[in-house]
Amino acid sequence: MMKNTVNTNAHKANIKSWKYFFLPLMLVGVVGCGEVDEDDGDIISTVPLPTDTSLNLYCENVGVGAESCILDDPANPYARTPFTLEQLFEELDEDAPGPKARFYLWGTAQARSPQGVYQFFTALNLHYLYGASGSELIREQTLKAYRALLDNYFDSAWFLKVETPDGDILFPRKLKDAVGLNIFDPTDPDVLETGLVPLFATTLLAEQAIGEWGYAFNIDNKIMEALE
Repeated sequence: MMKNTVNTNAHKANIKSWKYFFLPLMLVGVVGCGEVDEDDGDIISTVPLPTDTSLNLYCENVGVGAESCILDDPANPYARTPFTLEQLFEELDEDAPGPKARFYLWGTAQARSPQGVYQFFTALNLHYLYGASGSELIREQTLKAYRALLDNYFDSAWFLKVETPDGDILFPRKLKDAVGLNIFDPTDPDVLETGLVPLFATTLLAEQAIGEWGYAFNIDNKIMEALE
């Protein structure tokens, strides 16, 4: 039976067309260890990737802000994996077998180089993991991770690339607004990813929670605003 694994050797990915572009372009990673590949002399090793939907939080704020405890979590298959930004977006995310593995992937990137893009995808995959597990603990951690983006990276943007006959066009969008849609209307066609489940039973409950954080989401304009 074939197992999903992550290769801890830092081979450079063959870059294809990215669906999403993010700035700044940064390298993340640490040196790993393993065995020597007799074909090319590279040091490689593999770590099994999780496919289940349970999650034991290694610390209270794992995946939230600049908290780095995920790097010490023995269940994290990426903790000792070196990877570049290109591999992160193009190769590793694509090869991950499910939201638990992707949570560890993006949470590792966030712990090594805290920024809005990594925080968003950490929260997003917690959101997917909540949908798959129904765990209230994971739901609460999803909300904490979304709030961390609003509190720490409110002006972070992502860029959607649309391929046209006349060339590629980049459309910028604030991640805070994507967080708003994920929380208030995850079935909206403008969400970054599909298949998300509601985090609140009603819109009123969502409004109350976000208001307590110090924000409000304009559902008509799809814009997240900070309250004065």
